[in-house]
Amino acid sequence: MKVLQQSAESKTKDMPQLISLCGDMDDESLVSQIVSSVPFYDEDSTLNISGDIADGLLIFLSGGKKNAGLVCSEEKKKKSKKSSKKSSPATPSPSHTIPEGDNIQLAFATITDGNIVDAVFGVQTCGGLKKHKETSQYAYNSARAAKEAIRDASDSSESIKLLAINTYSRCFEIVIIYHNSIEELGLLTWCYKHQKIYDKARANLRKAFKPLAEAVNASI
Repeated sequence: MKVLQQSAESKTKDMPQLISLCGDMDDESLVSQIVSSVPFYDEDSTLNISGDIADGLLIFLSGGKKNAGLVCSEEKKKKSKKSSKKSSPATPSPSHTIPEGDNIQLAFATITDGNIVDAVFGVQTCGGLKKHKETSQYAYNSARAAKEAIRDASDSSESIKLLAINTYSRCFEIVIIYHNSIEELGLLTWCYKHQKIYDKARANLRKAFKPLAEAVNASI
């Protein structure tokens, strides 16, 4: 019996010890870490949004003050200013035009309760909260988590609403510019320019969503 007990103790010593992933982290820090890991978009799904759909979503979020034509026109002006060698500083184009008054609440509602976030995760629904069979559970859960994180953060800071509207507006501008740039490529330039345009769009998306992610995390 004593031999069996010693054998059991020996095996216990040889077993790897489980280490807590949370360590001494308190509840507040743990929640903050979880929120900071919540994605607010998916790169591939976002860039797979068609230019027409991105245009419609941008028009809605901006209260009709922004559209694909205006975005592409501003982008061409930026490119022409870069190519020209003028010593005078370029006049910055106006930042995102956001809706006013009640339109802010409506635009924000489409982010937290509508299809804005669904679109950037490639989520398709069958009406209401029911997931379409072609939508992955991961995408569906990610979209819901993003909506809840933004909604909860807005309770502690009203500025989160405007930031979220601006962020997703900028997101759809990037999508529009991306598709417009791809359409302008010829057969000969497609091979070596497509990847560069794609990488630039991805970098712009990361830059656009960074302030929102930081603000949501800070509100916890």
